[in-house]
Amino acid sequence: MEVNFFKDLELEITRILSGFGYSVPSFEELRAQDERADDANKSYERYNITNLMHHFLTVVKRRVPIKKWNVHVSLKLKNRVEIQNIASKLSAGEDVNRFLSKQVKRKKQKTCPDGTLYEWGIYHIHFELGGNGDDMLFVYLDENNAYLIDILPHEKENITWTKSDLVQILHDNWPQAISKHIFHNPLKDSATPQSQRIISDEERKHLRKKNGGANTIVNDGVVYKKMGGGVTPSGIPFIALRDTDAIISDIQKLQDDARANKQAIYDFVDIQNPKLRLKLVLDDDLKIEIIEEITNTKMT
Repeated sequence: MEVNFFKDLELEITRILSGFGYSVPSFEELRAQDERADDANKSYERYNITNLMHHFLTVVKRRVPIKKWNVHVSLKLKNRVEIQNIASKLSAGEDVNRFLSKQVKRKKQKTCPDGTLYEWGIYHIHFELGGNGDDMLFVYLDENNAYLIDILPHEKENITWTKSDLVQILHDNWPQAISKHIFHNPLKDSATPQSQRIISDEERKHLRKKNGGANTIVNDGVVYKKMGGGVTPSGIPFIALRDTDAIISDIQKLQDDARANKQAIYDFVDIQNPKLRLKLVLDDDLKIEIIEEITNTKMT
C-alpha cells in the first residue's frame, strides 16, 4: 500500500496555486528566501514542505474568500460611486481577487509583506483589474461581513499603508466588529498598560519595514492589538506559521496511522490489492481529505 501524504500535499499546493494563476516557487527558491535557513533548519526533516506551506498560506490568506458578503459602508464612503462595482461583487459572492495587487502572485512573498493585512486584518482592493489604478478600497472582513472603510491613493513612498485612520474609522463605525481585538479599554479597564503610547503613521511605517508592528490607539483611548496577527521577524505571518505547524502535525499523524493500520484499511475498502494507494487532497476550504484511489473511497 502506497502512502506519501507530504508528497501529495506538495502536489495539492501546486495545483491550487496554479489554478489561481500564481507562480509556484521551488524548494530551492524558498530556501534562498529563508533568513532562518541555517544548517540546523536545513536539516529538519520536513523543512522543504514546511517552507512551501508557509508560502502557500501566506498567499491564500491574502486572497478574499469567495462568498456572499453582507456589505457595510462607512460614513466616509457614503455617496462614493467608485465603490459600487466592488461592493456589488462582494454582495453577490463574485470573485474580486482579480482586483488584488500583482504582488500576491509573486514567488517572494516575504520580500513584499502586506503589513496592512498582517497587522490590522485590512485588505486593499484596486478598482481596476490586475491590481492597477491609482486608488484602493480598504476593506475589513469578519465572518460574513465586509466593512468598506475608505479609499486611499496607491503611492509607494507615502504612509497610505500605515494610516491608523483606517482603524479609527472601523472603531467609529462598527466597534462591535473589532471588539474582540481590544487590548485595553479605559472605560472598563482600571489599570493602564505600561509603555503604551500613540505610534505615528511614520513610525509604524519604519516598524513594518523591519517586520515589526505595534498596538493601535484610537481617539477615545481604546487600544487594539494586531487584528491581523502580525508577522515574525523573518516576514512570515504568525497565522501562517501557526496553521502550518498544525497541518504538518496532523498530516504526520495521519500518515503514521495509515502505515500502522494497513490491514484495517484493506478491510475497510474491501479489497486486497498491493497497489492500494491512499492520497491526501485539500478541499475548497483547505480541509484535509484522504482518498483511496483504486476504489475512490473516502477515508476521512
